[in-house]
Amino acid sequence: MNTVEKNRLKNIPLATTEDRTDFVSWSMSVPDGSISAGWQSLHPRLADVVPAHVLRTSGAKLVSLARRELNQTPDQIAIAAGVPLSEVVALEHGDDVAAETISRVAGVLRLSADVLAQLFGFTQVLDSQLIEAATEFVVHLEPAEPLQPREMQALIKFRNAVQSGRGRMHVG
Repeated sequence: MNTVEKNRLKNIPLATTEDRTDFVSWSMSVPDGSISAGWQSLHPRLADVVPAHVLRTSGAKLVSLARRELNQTPDQIAIAAGVPLSEVVALEHGDDVAAETISRVAGVLRLSADVLAQLFGFTQVLDSQLIEAATEFVVHLEPAEPLQPREMQALIKFRNAVQSGRGRMHVG
């Protein structure tokens, strides 16, 4: 095959049906979570890929805010759910917990156990609306407040250290 033929083959449009469900499912089954077409990665919007930590963070915040909405302490939720307090605290911090803990805490907080299981990575998230809602939820909870004086001092000190060392930090 000569160069002209290779370029024609390389630049042929990817033929897919209007319904890309099978294509997306197939791409998500690849071990590293990606495929390529013409040596280009699959665009994230096609596969609804979102970093797992974003979903986990939204799940943790959801649990924390739902608990606070009920005016309950983590200890009260742990007792009502029949799980150790450490598991409720871990859940609110986005740490690993047992699937049973998610199910029990979800019941007490009147949340969907299925949704929490998806957010914490127990089941694959295929619902693009859930992904978008979880991402927006995390973004809207980020504070947009001015830095406190100690935060500003720390930031300035860090920037100066990085700039004076040209990116290398020296200890001592």
